[in-house]
Order: sequence, then C-alpha cells, then structure tokens
Amino acid sequence: MIATNTQTHQLIDNLKTPLLGTELRRMITAANRADLCVGYFNLRGWSELVDSVETLQGGYVEESGYEEYRYCRLIIGMQRMPLDLIRDFFEQQNTGHIGPEQVKQAITDNSTAVRIKRKVTEELRQQLTIGVSTAYDERVLRQLIRQLKSGQVVVKLYLRQLLHAKLYLAYQPDGSIGSYLGSSNLTLSGLMQQAEMNTDIFDTDTTQRLSLWFNNRWDDKLSLDITTE
Repeated sequence: MIATNTQTHQLIDNLKTPLLGTELRRMITAANRADLCVGYFNLRGWSELVDSVETLQGGYVEESGYEEYRYCRLIIGMQRMPLDLIRDFFEQQNTGHIGPEQVKQAITDNSTAVRIKRKVTEELRQQLTIGVSTAYDERVLRQLIRQLKSGQVVVKLYLRQLLHAKLYLAYQPDGSIGSYLGSSNLTLSGLMQQAEMNTDIFDTDTTQRLSLWFNNRWDDKLSLDITTE
C-alpha cells in the first residue's frame, strides 16, 4: 500500500487478496451509479459485477447538454471499426483519405450507420460469449440482456481511435467518487485471475477529472451507442 497523508492507496495485482473483482463489487454496491471504461469486455468478466449493478439506484448525468437518468454506463474501447464498410461508403463518393471526420460522416449516414452497428455488434457478441457453456453463464447472459433492454446498462463503442484505458468509477450517495485505474479489463482474467496492476483513486480533484475524461469520451460523436443492438 502507498500512504498519502492519512489515507492509503491499495495496489491490487490479483496475486493476493483482495482481488480487483471483489473490490469493484464492494465499491459498486455502495454507489448510486457507475461508469466503466475498458478495452475488452466478456460475459465471465461481467458475471463478477452483474449482481452489484442490480443494486444501483441510478442518478441524473448530463450527456451532450441533456440530463439523462443512468445506472451503469460502459465504454468499450478496443473494438475496431469495420473499415470495409467505411471504405465502401467513401468509394461511392470518390473520397480517398479516411480520417476521424470521414468516419463521423459515415456513422451519421443512416444506411451506413445501420451496417456499421450490425457488424460491430456481431463481433462484440462473439467476443462476449466466448467460453459460455454452463447454466450459470446462461443465467448471466439473460441477466445482461435484461439490463440492456431496461436501460440499467448502456453501452457505447468508442471508435475515434483504439482506446486501451481501464477505468472504473462509482458515484457514492455522499457525492464522492470511488475509482480504480489500472490494467484490468472487464474480463474474468482481468478482474480475478491474471497478474495485473490497479490502484484506487480517491482524492476529489483527481476523481472529478477522471469523471470528466469519461464524459468527454461518452459524448464523443464517434462513440456509437449499441445498447439496443
């Protein structure tokens, strides 16, 4: 542990207890809502948090100038853009260079956006269900589907560039923000099994800056909402 004034930071490497999954469950269960940003996400990782997410009471958050009531928001950052669909769109318009502005234009084209959503969602679905075989896995999958349909969990793919950050934020009833920042993805290996390095962040200035960092990526026009897909 690292001491800062009277408080002590936890360093969690999953080589000894507590494991990150255990600490995240504790932090989220005590919170009103949560924001999660990871590179990768799968069902067995979600199984470590699914019941804690059920306890969230929710709260209002500003998104692109509008107040939305949210429980748990999840950004996935390592989902590659289907460049074949993007190229098809711009070949029809005789455009050579493909940069962020061109990607944004493709996403806002209705027919192309539908195709992009279908493809990235199918790729994510395959990633999500790798190894799903037990009755427990099936239960967690049904629970996740229900959480998505009810809006208890909202998922966006960050497509401006590959994003490898791992940030877990939990907004507490007293207005404070609990957070963990480190190397662990939202996978079973990342949360419970694999050697990692994560630390808790609790000073007000830093947690507010982390929350702003998350919100900026959530509101990015190249963050694609796939919750209903």
